Amino acid sequence: MEKTCWVPCCMEMAKYLKAHAFIEHTSSIFSETLDPTDERVLRGRRSALSQVGRWLLGKPVTLDELVAFVVVQKMLSTMDNTSISERQEAAMKFCIPS
Repeated sequence: MEKTCWVPCCMEMAKYLKAHAFIEHTSSIFSETLDPTDERVLRGRRSALSQVGRWLLGKPVTLDELVAFVVVQKMLSTMDNTSISERQEAAMKFCIPS
């Protein structure tokens, strides 16, 4: 059964709302073409990660709690063939505590 997306101003119907929201609304903020030093981009990325944390854990979470969840799920295993480019690494620097 399809439902209307819960993202404000989106009237799309989808069977899997979380997948739709991630694909259509959240992922673009992580584009490598965006300036990783722009405060608006950083705020957008923090907001997107907070939203993903709410979806995954069913409650508001901190970025540290989201990282802990991902680690427990072994999503960051070194055994996979994923590589992170220098540009992607620069885009994620805001996650590292200073």
